[in-house]
Amino acid sequence: MAQVRAGPGVTVTAPANVQVTPRAAAQVTLAAAPGAPADRSALGQGLLAAGFTLVADFDLRPVTPSPLAAVAASAQPVTVSVDVAANEGALLLLETPDGVFAWNYTASRQKKAPQGLGIASSSGPGAATLTFQLSPAPAAAGALALHLPDISGSSILNWVVKKAIGAVRTRVLKFVIGKLEDLAVDHVEGKTVGGLTSLASDDVNTWTPGGAPIPPAPAAGPRKILLMVHGTFSNTNDSYSDLLLTAEGKAFLASARAGYDAVLGFDHKTLGVGAAQNAADMLAALEAAGLPQGSTIDAVAYSRGGLVYRAFAETLLAAQRPDIKLGKAAFLACTNAGTHLAEPENWHNLVDLYTNIAMAAARVVGLLVGAPVNPLVNQVIGIVGQFVQYLSVVAIDDRRVPGLADMEPSSDLVTALNTAPGGLDRLAQYFAITSNFEPTFDPAHGITHELEQMLEDTVTDQLIGPMNDLVVDTPSMTTFGTRGPRLQPTDVFGFGTGELVYHTTYFTAKETPAALSKWLFGA
Repeated sequence: MAQVRAGPGVTVTAPANVQVTPRAAAQVTLAAAPGAPADRSALGQGLLAAGFTLVADFDLRPVTPSPLAAVAASAQPVTVSVDVAANEGALLLLETPDGVFAWNYTASRQKKAPQGLGIASSSGPGAATLTFQLSPAPAAAGALALHLPDISGSSILNWVVKKAIGAVRTRVLKFVIGKLEDLAVDHVEGKTVGGLTSLASDDVNTWTPGGAPIPPAPAAGPRKILLMVHGTFSNTNDSYSDLLLTAEGKAFLASARAGYDAVLGFDHKTLGVGAAQNAADMLAALEAAGLPQGSTIDAVAYSRGGLVYRAFAETLLAAQRPDIKLGKAAFLACTNAGTHLAEPENWHNLVDLYTNIAMAAARVVGLLVGAPVNPLVNQVIGIVGQFVQYLSVVAIDDRRVPGLADMEPSSDLVTALNTAPGGLDRLAQYFAITSNFEPTFDPAHGITHELEQMLEDTVTDQLIGPMNDLVVDTPSMTTFGTRGPRLQPTDVFGFGTGELVYHTTYFTAKETPAALSKWLFGA
């Protein structure tokens, strides 16, 4: 066994058939190296936004051994030991050569004596060493495969270290835990600014929450509003800015601005706050912005935003603002009947999967515009990274995530919405856009060879269901229970089966704004 000092307070212990190769000195700014792919730069900025400090960056590279040497080494683990201070945590982000990512936050913790070795900030009272273990398996066909014991609950993480071809890049990331209240899930989205967001121009720099008052009519009277409700790990900008990538998307937004008195998003927390509270906050924000009696609201809801809109329109308005008229509502990849990825046993797969499809979507955007435009990566990696920090320091029995609990198929919210009696006459006319992902490999869709294989092995038909867009079960997108009559077969646009569209790329496809324009404007 050999030990390699991979960074300050980071030691990698590996058998002879695993080579540990540190990369260039870790930069605490997490800036990408010159010439690095655009999505890697966005990844670095996302990790920075999550509050990470990169303390080590190295490759675990298999060395082709003789069969006997491989068998002999198979019982010897690869371990990554990280010295942390009392208020610090750490985790690993693994990456394969072809761009498959997996988080590893499962580690044993051993207290350090005050005089222990390590950097100064990690050697005082309460300091500890976190040890992450990877166990080498016997070689097959002359190559070494790395694998973790299946203790993390992540099919994707175990796939990465079992089947990845070539070196596995390993980033060691530290973060500050701080005070006890920082262990609450609400801290994950603590920097999220909530409120109404105006989409009045094509300049996404202006798509920021700021109250967005509804313009008054020349004479007092009702207003017509288009409401855009974003999904999990996201905000209005990141969910809807891809509309600006195509002529069809720009035309949709131009028609919306011409046909409505206001086009508004509502930025809100998607983890620490439940959908019903999101809905109540959205109504309060609209009323504060000026929502006259008899106003009409149309909506475009994406992913978890479908549950927020339904809690708002099907329940809240009936009780508090029955004067509001509901016109049309389009649901894109919405969790109307929940998603199995929201169940606690799948949270590790959820964060790994979201990380991978956010990076894949960034590659799509780069191909469309010919330049690195990756706000989605910054936002998603920023929130996912904070969520993984939460998962790594909070005991399993203490984890409470209201925003995900609402998306479980058997949740109280999903059950209440889909079994509610009556009231169909005043609801909006419903429409839906769906997709069923099946790997076919086309670089234009951002899916690399290795990512395609991982998705085929671990996600398709296994983690979610036989039909899904990599996050949401496809049947869930059109399931409204007793509200079902609001959705007719002709009111559904399906991308069909393939990899043209998955959960993070609906708005990059020109068919999406074309369908929305047809439904909302008759265009």
